[in-house]
Amino acid sequence: MAVLSPTRPLAAQDWSDVGGALAGVSAGALVGLGYLSVRARAGSYIDTTGQAARQLAVPTLAGLVTGIGLGISAEDRLDDTVLWAAVGWASGVRIGALIGSRLWDDPLGPWAGTAIEGAAGLLLGGIVGFVKPEKRNMGVPIMVRIPL
Repeated sequence: MAVLSPTRPLAAQDWSDVGGALAGVSAGALVGLGYLSVRARAGSYIDTTGQAARQLAVPTLAGLVTGIGLGISAEDRLDDTVLWAAVGWASGVRIGALIGSRLWDDPLGPWAGTAIEGAAGLLLGGIVGFVKPEKRNMGVPIMVRIPL
């Protein structure tokens, strides 16, 4: 015996896990680009596309897993996390371009500073967006114990 159930309209379906996955992959790729820029500035260059793919795979997969986990378990925090990560990335890009042009004399200096500081700002903004308290919720409790 077959049971037919009506499908929900597209607007009624929950897309937070898909949004989290897309945001996580994007953030992971940007963090991976910042990591590759740091390594290149330190003198460790990429020789093959396979080497680049291996070095980008870890942050991209970590971003995917984190994004899916955030979308499934804390979808109420997903919006704030993505918003703060985007603000952190945009701020880091602007600051990184200025620092990169001052730090390195070659024409790629501002670009490297942009990639590095954009990744750092994205990570910092994402953490702030996840941890900051909401109006209806008091946030993630944090306790610091200082033994005397």
